[in-house]
Amino acid sequence: MSRGRGELTPLDKRIMKTISQNINTLLEQQKVTQAELSKKTGIPKSTLTSYVKGTSLPVVTNITKIARFFGLEVSDIDPRFKQPSEIEAQLLLHFQALSVDQQQLVITYVKKIEDSNR
Repeated sequence: MSRGRGELTPLDKRIMKTISQNINTLLEQQKVTQAELSKKTGIPKSTLTSYVKGTSLPVVTNITKIARFFGLEVSDIDPRFKQPSEIEAQLLLHFQALSVDQQQLVITYVKKIEDSNR
């Protein structure tokens, strides 16, 4: 899996998985087929299939078309558009104040916490 300008990051992969889950849930709940969604939004079937399978990262215009079709906000489908919570904003401010080496230590620590929760 890659994006147009390079390799996908672990964050890109998590975002693709979330978007895939969200689209699949909407299709099931609304009893809409991928073919219907493709026809109504103008998104090519192959492109939509890659979003549904979680193998490509959707462009903003296509996420917008999907959200409009379902009567939702873009942020309901794509986590890249969610506003950070107060605690997320605070964490980001503190993180940005750190040196690159310190940021890497934080990332390593968070990964260890994630691994211990699995």
